[in-house]
Amino acid sequence: MAEPARGWQVGRFSRLWRPRCMIYVYVIKSQNKKFRYVGITDNIIRRIKEHNSGKNKSTAFFTPFDLVLKEEYADYIEARKREKFLKSGQGRKFLDTL
Repeated sequence: MAEPARGWQVGRFSRLWRPRCMIYVYVIKSQNKKFRYVGITDNIIRRIKEHNSGKNKSTAFFTPFDLVLKEEYADYIEARKREKFLKSGQGRKFLDTL
């Protein structure tokens, strides 16, 4: 079986493994309700438009959103570690200070 080209990964998140593609960890906050969402994407503008248009079931009830935090990573694994941290207890405390 042939291996994937260098810089590409096979699996659930394979579309995020693009050479020279930035990965973003982002935090959005609802303007109307007490709700915060932490996510990861390769296209931040498209993703926030999806949240604000109600296309995401988990955030549709809380629209509209403001971008609170955006961090860029060249590596998906590092971005995923940061996302997991921001979803942890210590990460939520950090986000409360913003």
